[in-house]
Amino acid sequence: MRQLIPVDRLKHLTENYLLMVVLLLIPLATLPFSKLGELNMWIIATFCLNGGLFLWQILRETRRRAFSMAMMHWIFCYLFFFLAGFLQYAHGTFPWSAAPGDNAVILANLLLTVWTFLFSATCRERRSAKSWRWEKIEIPLTDRFIHVCTALSLLILAYGLVKAGPSALLSRASYYLLYDGMGQMGTLLLGTILQSATCLSLAFAILRYKQTKRRLLWVDMALCAVAVFFICSPTGLARYKAATVYIGLLLLVLPMLSRGKKFTYLFLLGMTVAWPVLNVFRLVTVQGFTWSMVTSLMNSLGEEFLTANYDAYSMLPVAIEYMGSFGITYGLQLVGAFLFFVPRALWPNKPVGTGCMMFTDLGYSFTNVSAPLPMEGLLNFGYPGVILFALIFGWLFHRLDDHYWRQRETSPQQNTLLSVLYPFMLSPVFFLCRGDMLNSFSFIIGFTAVYLALVILAKWMAREKQPLPVIAVMLRRGRKG
Repeated sequence: MRQLIPVDRLKHLTENYLLMVVLLLIPLATLPFSKLGELNMWIIATFCLNGGLFLWQILRETRRRAFSMAMMHWIFCYLFFFLAGFLQYAHGTFPWSAAPGDNAVILANLLLTVWTFLFSATCRERRSAKSWRWEKIEIPLTDRFIHVCTALSLLILAYGLVKAGPSALLSRASYYLLYDGMGQMGTLLLGTILQSATCLSLAFAILRYKQTKRRLLWVDMALCAVAVFFICSPTGLARYKAATVYIGLLLLVLPMLSRGKKFTYLFLLGMTVAWPVLNVFRLVTVQGFTWSMVTSLMNSLGEEFLTANYDAYSMLPVAIEYMGSFGITYGLQLVGAFLFFVPRALWPNKPVGTGCMMFTDLGYSFTNVSAPLPMEGLLNFGYPGVILFALIFGWLFHRLDDHYWRQRETSPQQNTLLSVLYPFMLSPVFFLCRGDMLNSFSFIIGFTAVYLALVILAKWMAREKQPLPVIAVMLRRGRKG
């Protein structure tokens, strides 16, 4: 008698099939089939090869984990390098009027094939590997610490409402009023501190409530949520920052996203719908917003992959041609990314973002363009840089994934340095893949610095014998007097 397929196995096959259908239907809906015969078959073959490899890696990663940094990388590769790149080539409309030659496109696709094999080669799950010393540092959350975080969020909210006003904070076109009168470095530091502190305060309040189930913490969570709504508004922040906040919070609030493929479906929905919709508020204030803007955008979602929002692929063949004319930087761009905090007053020749550097040299007036990781490796160290970056970032993403999920399995209720930070790093990893490194590193390092500062405060406030603040001492003396 023929053995039936086990229920779990059948469920897994069905989920994989549905995910594959969703990912394949997106390009088929907007592909110009009538033009395929006019295109270079070798280029189509390399696109299809990479698309198949990216899709296989996504299915492989979703089978292992509900979410991971490696998965974010592969979803980025599929959406930006295969889907958007193939559609742009098929329609003959690359963003920014870039017109790379066929040889550059084929070479770019072959570099992505090499990148794929090298990046995936670092995926070796080691459950027996030694833990990093810092990853198991526990965060001692106390009610007193949560109240301090709530007070901090309210102070930040008050500053934002007084400085910019509530309506200005709800639109990216007017959010800049929060930094009015500050330089580039001041804007970067202030924005990172205010947004990270507000977001993490709510996260800590949620984690503390999950520990104790005390109803009083609902007040803290509600007040922090109001502060997050204004200071970290999804329509006010840059999209990668908004995704950092809300993806991290959703993973803390909804345990079901840690099982199955729910997170993958949710993220794909966000990238194909929310990603272009939120871009409306980049140029329009709350007062100027109309729902007709959203409805017209929804009617042309298929054409979104042809816009500059998906320019990451087109930058790679342009970078290959740029390298032939201008050469490489021999790691200068990488140094500039790590030393982003050094003021230009002390370092006048401090590098700008890689995409900005390339487009400035090519004579473009607009220079706010993407610089994906393979391009960063290429313009830093040439073709060996692509190999080097694939191995380094592949190893880093997979090691962080392994350590996080191993910790989730061994001590799921423990709030450690890695387990709390990791969910908030998924969106920055996606942004890092899109580039450039200068802006990505500055945000990741800035967010992590605020996180570590709050953790140090939590550990100090959890000590058995801790000195009272000066204000509390004065109040006590006044009562005695």
